[in-house]
Amino acid sequence: MTKKRPAPRIRCAECQKVIGTTADAHRVDDEWLRRVLADTGTTMSGHIVCKRCRDRHIDKPCCDIGEHVRPSGLDDDALRAASLKYVPGHLFTQLGRIDMDMATHYIGPATQRAAVILDPVSGIEQGARPSLEAIAADPQYEPRLRDGITAVLKSTR
Repeated sequence: MTKKRPAPRIRCAECQKVIGTTADAHRVDDEWLRRVLADTGTTMSGHIVCKRCRDRHIDKPCCDIGEHVRPSGLDDDALRAASLKYVPGHLFTQLGRIDMDMATHYIGPATQRAAVILDPVSGIEQGARPSLEAIAADPQYEPRLRDGITAVLKSTR
């Protein structure tokens, strides 16, 4: 009989409330963390947030489109990219999107288990070490996945 793995019990990186076990966890990037700190003074630990915190910031602009004259030969996406004035210190998205608002820095929803597997450093920072230790020890998981999680666990002791 297979031993039941502990479910991750993680706290939102922003509000620090426990994310319910059946609620989606929402992954965000470094620019999201930087902007929340600048806007609210809240220092975030990790990259996994609850839906409430995600919804509070997702529509905030990263740039000012401003006035522009349409140069010939540019499609709408190229025009937007050429005319954006970003907030000071802006970190560009690594997701290959035009960077217009905080939604660009939203990686996406996931189950809590998937979120901590995809970002084990944040998982550990946000309280999922026991769950990650169980995954690292479980031979039913892919060996490369277990090795990666094991390396992160060792580096954060």
